[in-house]
Amino acid sequence: MFGGLAVRFHCPSATHRELARKYADIDFMGLKSKPGGIKKLFLDLGYTPRDIFNALHGDTRLTFNDVENERRIDIFLDVFEMGHKLNFKDRLLLDKFTIPLADLLATRLQVVELTEREYRDIITLLNDHEFSNSDAPETINGKYLAKLCSKEWGI
Repeated sequence: MFGGLAVRFHCPSATHRELARKYADIDFMGLKSKPGGIKKLFLDLGYTPRDIFNALHGDTRLTFNDVENERRIDIFLDVFEMGHKLNFKDRLLLDKFTIPLADLLATRLQVVELTEREYRDIITLLNDHEFSNSDAPETINGKYLAKLCSKEWGI
């Protein structure tokens, strides 16, 4: 998982009144080499695929809806690309439930026009976690983040 709910998962302060926010969807990262298993999982869970979107973008991204509960699932495959392209293929298994905290922070920092949501997520991540030089649990790998930023000046 990544996105706002991943921040919520890792950050106790995300529940504080000043930092709490609403979540419009659930974002996941998946391996591009495993689209069949991903599709089957969400179909088995009762989600409806967005067939046209998935046909057009299915090599990089999949989307499913739970119409009854008004939930949307976005699944990015290997790469997260919005303002900048971030390849997480080799980092997806470093954390059991989410992408590593440094990558989670990078997905927020790469936004060109930050909204209140991104500000809240960034503040929460920085408030609740120390920096380290590794992907140790519940720390932000500053060394990795510096390397990532040095390759992509816009981040």
